[in-house]
Amino acid sequence: MFTFIVLTAGMTVGFILTAPDIPVVPMILSLIGVALLMPIVFYPFSYTIWLAFDLGVHRPEELELLEAALAISDT
Repeated sequence: MFTFIVLTAGMTVGFILTAPDIPVVPMILSLIGVALLMPIVFYPFSYTIWLAFDLGVHRPEELELLEAALAISDT
């Protein structure tokens, strides 16, 4: 979704700045580059957000917390 927002904003700004002679091929190539790089760059943040959401919805039980504490103390 974040990639879609960035692509839409980039396309809108590109259209506004270059109207009435819109350079279609350079704009498409640059937007393809953005579409390929944005998910790679945003992945760590996306993963963290979804993990936080999952932990908020599915709270860990006491046994899971105890097992995690034991696993940390063993290392």
